[in-house]
Amino acid sequence: MKTLGTRLTTRLTTADLANHFRQATGSLYGLKGKFGSLARSFTQMGGNSFEYFTPRDDSPFSSLDQDKPDFSVGVNIPKFAGTGGGETTVHMYIWDRGNHREVALVSPHTIGSAPSARKAVAHILTELSQQDRNLQVIDS
Repeated sequence: MKTLGTRLTTRLTTADLANHFRQATGSLYGLKGKFGSLARSFTQMGGNSFEYFTPRDDSPFSSLDQDKPDFSVGVNIPKFAGTGGGETTVHMYIWDRGNHREVALVSPHTIGSAPSARKAVAHILTELSQQDRNLQVIDS
């Protein structure tokens, strides 16, 4: 599985970032995603899979990481074509650096889901940029 994403700096607080992430991902979960979720619940294939979670770091080397994020959140966003379980996953990692926050938006994807992952990360970045006009993209 590959990943794509972007890194940025912002003066938004961690709480503000979490709130805007929730709003942005919620708007990605449009009518098509709701329809897909409804179809899954009727077929008893897991119901509504739109959920937030804390990403796990299962790497055996993670204990060596001296700069772990202060906050992390992930979300699975169902897709219409995914009534059998297809979804786009996005993670947000935040490091509080005092007067600013460093943020990484990351979306693991397969070759076929790369366009959805790219769209999701771009949508969240746009939402954050509208909230902080001084936001700076470090790496994309």
